[in-house]
Amino acid sequence: MKTRKYTEENIFTQMDHAIIRSAVKKLPGLLSVVVEMRFWKQLTLDDISLEIGVSTEVIEVALVKAARILREECLRHPAFSRSKHSLIENLRLMAAA
Repeated sequence: MKTRKYTEENIFTQMDHAIIRSAVKKLPGLLSVVVEMRFWKQLTLDDISLEIGVSTEVIEVALVKAARILREECLRHPAFSRSKHSLIENLRLMAAA
């Protein structure tokens, strides 16, 4: 039996992507920057740390906080695919690894 590998590209609808991007733009300062660098530019935690000039621990804390805020924001939106919301946490954990 083949296990499906979930990625951001195949678990979220186009509407979900629009909702997530809108929510990311609302994140305060460092949180928005870190999320964009990690998920859209696909930089490693070390690369982000070097570019911004803060420790990887600060980056990790920012990603955890951002994931919580984004999850709450997305789930408030009526068009967001609620059946997939638990996968947001899994993606965050995989991204931090």
